[in-house]
Parts: sequence; structure tokens; C-alpha cells
Amino acid sequence: MKFPILLARPAWLRHFAKVTFVTSIVVILYLAIGRQVSVINIANIDKVQHLLAFGWLTGLAFLGWEQRRLWRVLMLLGFGVAIEILQMSVGYRTASILDLLADGVGIAIAEASLHWYLSWLNKHQVIPHKPIL
Repeated sequence: MKFPILLARPAWLRHFAKVTFVTSIVVILYLAIGRQVSVINIANIDKVQHLLAFGWLTGLAFLGWEQRRLWRVLMLLGFGVAIEILQMSVGYRTASILDLLADGVGIAIAEASLHWYLSWLNKHQVIPHKPIL
């Protein structure tokens, strides 16, 4: 049976994921500490944005590097904490524990989705019996 491309992680996919990850980090930092004015007036939309951004970063980290889940989670939570510290220091932004919580929820949803997907592949004998997470 052919190995799914997301698990095989060919060099071109790892490279693309790494470049996209770094680019995403730069964009997220710019959006997090810049002086942008929100054009969307929906209550707590920023929490949804945090959740989506950190879910996206989790997926890219999974594709780009062969590390364990704990490393990904700690690295991304550390990035979330760094954003909140930077927001406190710029003076025109505010830090929020709820933003950090939204980051964690985004990471958790992405990790749970990856775990479910890999478990499903393993159950159907699509992948070898080697832990990938």
C-alpha cells in the first residue's frame, strides 16, 4: 500500500512546510504587535484568529520537522507567550491570558486531529508500527 504523502514527508514537502512556517511566524508577529485596526466587528474574533493561527502553525510544524508532540506543543506555546509579552511591551497593545488560552485550544485541536488521522491510518494498516507523533 502506498504511503500517504503527509506521512512520508518528502524533502520538498518538509522544505515547503518550513518556509511556510517561518513566513507565517513573521506575518503573525506583524499582526500581533502592529498598529492594525480591526475591520471585523465581531465579538471575540481575535480569539478565533489565535485559534486558527496556532492550529495552522501546529500542522506546519508537524509537516516540516520530525519531532515529538511535546516539542511542538511547548515550542508553539512559548511563541504564544512571547507574543503576549511583546504586546505588553509595545504600549499600544494589551496582553491577554484568553489569547494564550485560544492559542492552546488551536494547538490542541490540531494535535487531536493529527492524532486521530494517524490512529486511523495505523488501524487500517496504512502506516508501519512506528510512532510518528
